[in-house]
Order: sequence, then structure tokens, then C-alpha cells
Amino acid sequence: ANSVPGSTAKTLPGEHHDVVKFRPKEIYGWVMPVVTHNRYSANWITLMDWRTLRMRYTEPEYLMHYEAPGEHMALEWNYTDYRWSYEVFYAEDKEREVLPVTITEDLTADTKFGVGQIDHDLQVWGVALSSNGVDQSLYKPGRRYFNGPYEFRANAIQCAPDACNFLPGDEPLGDPTLYSKVDHWCRSDGTAEFNDWTKHRKCEGKRQFPQEGDNVIIGNGMYCVMNVNPPRLNSLTILGKLLFEDTADRVVESDTILVWGYLTVGSVARPFKHKATIKLHGVRTSPTLIVHNDLFLGNKVMAVIGHLDLHGVVPDVAWTRLAETLEVNGTTLQLLEKVDWEAGDEIVVSSTEYDGAEAETFFVSAVSADGLTLSLDHAAVHRHFSGIVDNGPNQDVALRATVAKLNRNVVFEGADDGFRHVAGPGGSKKMTVEGLNYGAHIVVAQVPFEDSPTKSGQSHITGTNLYRCGKHEMEHACILYKHHLKFHEDTVPFNAVE
Repeated sequence: ANSVPGSTAKTLPGEHHDVVKFRPKEIYGWVMPVVTHNRYSANWITLMDWRTLRMRYTEPEYLMHYEAPGEHMALEWNYTDYRWSYEVFYAEDKEREVLPVTITEDLTADTKFGVGQIDHDLQVWGVALSSNGVDQSLYKPGRRYFNGPYEFRANAIQCAPDACNFLPGDEPLGDPTLYSKVDHWCRSDGTAEFNDWTKHRKCEGKRQFPQEGDNVIIGNGMYCVMNVNPPRLNSLTILGKLLFEDTADRVVESDTILVWGYLTVGSVARPFKHKATIKLHGVRTSPTLIVHNDLFLGNKVMAVIGHLDLHGVVPDVAWTRLAETLEVNGTTLQLLEKVDWEAGDEIVVSSTEYDGAEAETFFVSAVSADGLTLSLDHAAVHRHFSGIVDNGPNQDVALRATVAKLNRNVVFEGADDGFRHVAGPGGSKKMTVEGLNYGAHIVVAQVPFEDSPTKSGQSHITGTNLYRCGKHEMEHACILYKHHLKFHEDTVPFNAVE
């Protein structure tokens, strides 16, 4: 936390810095002494932003019998993902005001306890902590709980008024129409929409294909067959349906993808035969995807509130085990069962020691005619055991390293935006910058809407390589299924990765 003398929130001479560690003990959170009549800037040393915060300014006994005119301080928190505002609930969930930032207005001793102030440019939210506006009747001697006189709960709000939390229309899908039909595209101010402009609203832009960096929309009720690869996009929103045509390799690159309708690459009955790649770009500070206040999606994300189908060719044998131990410097694998793998395939051999990091990846340089021997592109660094271990009388145990094929012809991946080639003395160097280990992720979600039915996303993924997915040291796993409500047995959303 940074203590800044005076009432200003900006960096000034006299600023001091200190670190307060998280305390997961009887009080789950942070406890710290402070000097009032200051403004404190609490900067998170983490990639994550808080969504709900419970705060107790002081114990009531400290101020109940103490005349403290002007008793106050201000506390501000930084955030990274977009926030429209924060709502503060105090004393039986009575909401407190959130002040906009102006040049002259600031949180002072006259500001009521729990009133907030947000600065969208600096990405900070401040809150007044004072004795002004405190309801002392909430005090119960000897009782420790929240909703006391000096306590409040704050919730992060992503959506500006009327900016989201609405359900797009759900028109029946029309006939399949090729992406390459330019008369179905309307482009204006960096947004390109695919629609039937003879039936819907008038095109206010130009009949042009999407350009690099555009925000692309597949219109409601439209069935778009992607027979050409678009340029890298800023965002892709699918209200209707986008189908990858299986006549050539297909690639979609975007910062974010939002699926209200259908995104389809192959099917279980007819897996996609060519190579299909969905690649998401972005770093921690890239713009946030905002859909609904119940969904904290972050960025570099594909959000599915409709239907997602990714179906590649599933190998006859996805994984097997070693028949013989792979020694250090070995370049040949002997397998227990025949595989249909090919030269150029990427494989992984699991660790058989205590250190799981000894798993190794290789590329196959050759496969024997019987499919039982693989030649590797480089020598093994670690030993990978395969054999029978004596575990007592009549208790022999087979311990064998696993060998699995990693690559698939359908790929969902995060772009390697964590590295940049930087020119310098001696030539170009690969430098690590923000974004290392910051992969893509998928959120399949259920969202409630006012005066509309709850919409639940569904997904089925087979024969697909999920590559560079998940965000290190954050809450975003490779795939997150976010469903709140209970379902009847015949209405449970179908979600599977096979």
C-alpha cells in the first residue's frame, strides 16, 4: 500500500511505499494500521482484479466514544480489466453513491462513508472511509460481523447503463451463404457486418469485406459459410452461424470471439478433414470482453453463450505406453501397441520420476512399418521407465511411461504474444514482455436476462488441440463452464471435451 500525505491521489513528493501480505487466518484478508487524514493507494501485486470486496474501516469501539471531527481517510484500488463503476452496499444493502471524477471534486471529510469515486483513465477506484454518514445504531457490543457501522460490501460493475445485459434476437437461420459474397457485407468505421441487406436495415457503409483490425458481426439469422480466411480481427461476434467450409485449411485470428449463435468446425459424424485454426491474441492489458455483469471474461477469450462445435480427426490411438525404457540420449521409442501416427507428429512422453517436469516432447521423424517403433527428432534428456516392478509375492506391477500424440488438425490456441523480437547490439533478440504464459481461454456460460429466458451455452469438442491455453496465476483456466441454475434432467446443457 502506498501512503500519500494530503488528500490528493496522485504521485507527489513525500510518497511512501510498503507491502502488506495477504493474511489467511482468523480474518481472511488484510489487516493494517493506518494514519487518518491521508489518501492510500492500494496496488494489487497480482494479475487478478477483485470482483467483490468486504471492508471494515475500524472497530466501532475505537470511535464510538471519541470526539473525532473530520475523522476520515480515502482508499483507492487499481484495476486492469474494464470497470464501469463499483456499487457499494452499506447497512442492510443501502446503495451508496459513486462520484464521477472531476478536476475539483475529491473525497474529503465531508464525503459520506462508503461513497466512491472512479477514474477510468487512471483505472483506479477510491472510496471514502470516515465517521460521516455512519449509522451507529448498527453497533452490537461484543459481536463481530459484517454490516456493522463501519463496514460495507463493494461489487465491480462492468456494464455501463443500457450497454449490455440484453439478449440479442434469436431469428431462425436462413440458407447457407458464402463468406465471399461481398454484397452481404457492410463495413463502416471499423465494423463489418454479414447480413441480408435486402431484407434487413439499410447498409450505412460500404459493401466491403472485413479489413485487418475490424470488429466483425455475423448477423442474426445469417448462416455464413467461411470459404475464405479473413484477416486478423479485433473481435468476432456470431449472432447467427459461422461454419468452416471443409475445402481447404481455415484460419480465424481475433482478439476476442463471442458466440451467441453457432460456431461450427466439422461434426461428430463428419470431422473436419483439413486444418482449422482459431487463434486468439492479446496481453493482460488488452481490452476486456464485456457481455454481462455476471460474467467476468477478461480478454483473449472465446465466450460461448450459444453453441460451439469443434470436431477434428481423432487418431485411432491417441495414447499408448512404452514397451521398453527410453534411456537418456535415446532417440527411438518402442511402443506397446500399433499407432497410426506419422512423421512430423508431435508427441509427449510422461515423466516416470518424482519430478513431473521431466515429461518431454518430441517430433516424430519416422514410423516403422508395423507402427510400433518411432524415431525421434532429438535425443531424450531424461530417462523414461518401462518395465515390471516387484511389489511383493504375486504382486508384480507394470510401470510404463505414457506416450501421447499432441497435434490435431483442429486447433484452438493462444498466440505467443508474450515474446517480441527486439533489435539490438549483435542482432535481434527474443525478449520476454508482458503476456508470457498468458494464453487463450474459453468460457461456456449461462446468463440470466431481465424479461427474457436464461440462455445457456453448450459445447462439444473432439479431435481438437487446445494449445497455449489458460492464464498463469489467474482464475482463467483453459475451459471454464459457468452455469448457475439447476436444470431438469432433459434440459441440462451438453458440454464435453473428448
